[in-house]
Amino acid sequence: MHKSLHWLFATALASTFLLLPTALLPINAASVQPKCSIVYNQNFNHLSFNLQWSGGYAVFHFDDGSKFDLFYTSGWANLPHDYPYDTGGTRTFHPKLSINTSQGQVSCETTATISNSSSTNSEPVCSIEYEQNGNHLTYHLNSSDGPAVFSFGDNTQTGVANGPQSVSHDYAFAVNGSAKYTPVLSIDGLRGKKTCSPSSPITIAHTQPSPPAQTQPNCSITYSQQFNNLNFSVEWSNGPATFSFDDGSSLGLSGSGGSSSFSHAYAYLLGGTKTYTPRLTINTPQGNVSCTTTISIVD
Repeated sequence: MHKSLHWLFATALASTFLLLPTALLPINAASVQPKCSIVYNQNFNHLSFNLQWSGGYAVFHFDDGSKFDLFYTSGWANLPHDYPYDTGGTRTFHPKLSINTSQGQVSCETTATISNSSSTNSEPVCSIEYEQNGNHLTYHLNSSDGPAVFSFGDNTQTGVANGPQSVSHDYAFAVNGSAKYTPVLSIDGLRGKKTCSPSSPITIAHTQPSPPAQTQPNCSITYSQQFNNLNFSVEWSNGPATFSFDDGSSLGLSGSGGSSSFSHAYAYLLGGTKTYTPRLTINTPQGNVSCTTTISIVD
């Protein structure tokens, strides 16, 4: 064989030998690192956790004996949680997010401190001010830290929101004398209950105002007569009225007051005299009021 051909054949054979192992080696894809993060917002013992994870199913341990399973291989979640706390002390928790990946478990954790000491937690706001006008009171309230109820001291109460609030109340009158009431603002807070009251009880002078003077109703009857025919003119007030002719007939007068004129023919006695007593009756709120007149029919 020609030397140049022999060299080309050997070179090609060597190149083929070196490439084969490279072609047969397995190629490993770059491993994706799982994501694991915990951030939270805190209001005393109430924490709101924001979680992010990827790479497998996850479990969040609150570190107080409770946990939450996250049934997705990746995602985010918001988990609120109330931790137990010690009165006047501090407790520390280490919540952990654990991810079960194909390469094993991956986790991340954080630290949450619940402090209930007097140096770190101020007392709830609880205050009452008021303005009084007779039996009418306007209360100016202020509260914080939780749901609040205001009791007026007379077996009535109302719920109030935290922050400055104003409520009005009318206390009942008695026949005479006075009474004292102790209003109480009660707060059911995160750190227990708190109440406050005015520095002295509320005094209500129970002298009921006199009712306004009642106006006497107007009630009058006038008439003109021609034998047994009579023309009546009446006036009334303070309620609807009825006019009775005293012969078995009557006339209703509409309206709560006014004047009206009407005629009426009476029966008479041949060669004699008949007497009638017509009556105007007013139905007032205080009862019936009436006035009368007398009529004689002479034949």
